[in-house]
Amino acid sequence: MTTMILERSFDSRGISDRFQEYSLEPDLFAELEQFIATSDLPHNVKDTARRKLADPTLSWETIAQNSTPPVVTSTA
Repeated sequence: MTTMILERSFDSRGISDRFQEYSLEPDLFAELEQFIATSDLPHNVKDTARRKLADPTLSWETIAQNSTPPVVTSTA
């Protein structure tokens, strides 16, 4: 989401107005991290969520293989 803000400046020629567009996008990563940190999710679930957020290219199989303790994956 963006919003337009009027910027007014004064100089020797008088008053100058212009609209400047600013982004109001919330930091989604920070919001997700806050949710993870304050949730009552088990530690291993929080760890998995943080690893997926840090590297979205990780497959669930890779995360499972590198988990401690190891997690069994199924393709069924």
